[in-house]
Amino acid sequence: MVAAQSVSLPSEYSLSERYEGLIRVSQAIGAHRDPKDLFRAMAKELRQVIQFDGIVVAQYDEASNEVMWNACEVSGTQGSPPCISADETITKWVYQRQEPLVIPWLDRETRFPGMIRFLQEKGFQSVCALPLTTVHRRIGSIAVASKSADAYCGDEVRFLTLVAGQVALAIDDAL
Repeated sequence: MVAAQSVSLPSEYSLSERYEGLIRVSQAIGAHRDPKDLFRAMAKELRQVIQFDGIVVAQYDEASNEVMWNACEVSGTQGSPPCISADETITKWVYQRQEPLVIPWLDRETRFPGMIRFLQEKGFQSVCALPLTTVHRRIGSIAVASKSADAYCGDEVRFLTLVAGQVALAIDDAL
């Protein structure tokens, strides 16, 4: 397991495409107040600059030790993960450590058994999760998943870190 990969593979997206994508995500966040509309717009814009087959935004409540799945999309379909103990979620791990988590091969992962089982049942092979945090609070995580193994290199992690900052601000504002 790697917190962030040290080798940076060339991205299929140019730097200018990434910056434009980040601006579009920020604009989508500013233009939508309804969380479902916001999530759909964000996912649409992100699809133009990063490859993923699933995306989720989740909050973690430390007091109740529960994860609230705010938005989840798998291959274009809205839904939510099954009821899984917070201790078996990637969200809680990322929330507690406040660092990205890249799982390049789900079939080699031994932590988060319930979550990994759910992801594999959906056909995913790799995941990249990032903390959602503002200066005011820790919120939870945003994660993307791919049906390809080892899909998220250092460039994707750095770009998604910027996106996570924008998403965290929007959620914090809503809270």
